[in-house]
Amino acid sequence: MPRQADYFRRHADSGYAWLAGEVYHPLNEFVWVWIEFGLPGILLLLGGWAWLLAGLFRRRDIFSRMLAVSLCACVIFAMFSYPLKYPLASVIGIVAMWRVCAGMSGRIKMNEWGWRWVGMAGVVVSVVALIKVSVAYSYEYEWSRVARCALHGHSREMMPRYADLYRHYHRDASFLYNYTAEQFYAGQYEEALKTAKECRALWPSYNLSLLTGDICRAAGKYGEAVQYYVQAHWMCPVRFAPLEGLYYAYKSGNRPLMADSVANVIFRKKIKVDSRDVQRIKKEILEDMRHGEKMVP
Repeated sequence: MPRQADYFRRHADSGYAWLAGEVYHPLNEFVWVWIEFGLPGILLLLGGWAWLLAGLFRRRDIFSRMLAVSLCACVIFAMFSYPLKYPLASVIGIVAMWRVCAGMSGRIKMNEWGWRWVGMAGVVVSVVALIKVSVAYSYEYEWSRVARCALHGHSREMMPRYADLYRHYHRDASFLYNYTAEQFYAGQYEEALKTAKECRALWPSYNLSLLTGDICRAAGKYGEAVQYYVQAHWMCPVRFAPLEGLYYAYKSGNRPLMADSVANVIFRKKIKVDSRDVQRIKKEILEDMRHGEKMVP
């Protein structure tokens, strides 16, 4: 997203600005693997896929052929979407690996003790995997409970429980974003800015820039708020929310001329998708300009 913002800042009149939105994941699984893991990652992925296909096609039964066709379908979808994020693709891959390994086991000659060691290793791996899944589920369940309580207006009361979860999720961008938002709602602005900084190192998104601007404005750091709102605006130039925040940041920072300039941009701005939020923003800013003493939200 920062690269997208830099592009539109340099090409303000680009026609692509009308299409810009927040990008969470490349619409190509292979591109994502290349970005995250480099050339070794993409070679390993393609090599594993080729190995599975070769093993499945060597078997003559219909089930193996069905798995091979399913793997090919996953690869085709991966060129235009991100199927690896969904459980079905993982299930197909695991079943395909089991099918190939089952076919290979019949050709491997091993004595009784060798098979016992293989069985013991399988049991150990299964137990470790079960423990990891159970621990992950317990943390996910606790996070969902805490988030629901915070959503019902108990953000301040949930802060100690969020702090406990932070020890486990301190490298999870989604949790850090949620934690930042709840710290903001709880009035812990400095702590929220620290958490937002950690989140930005993992996930420099449009929503995070917008949220950080709101936090800075609430903390009275209007200059920093302007920077984050401007960044959010260039990430997605078609959206109105960054301009709304920018207007109120300028007004709260005693820069009425800049606030009026932003208001004029909002009124002249072409609407891509009309919504209640867009109409609310225009209505509230128009009323605010007509009644200069109106309290800034």
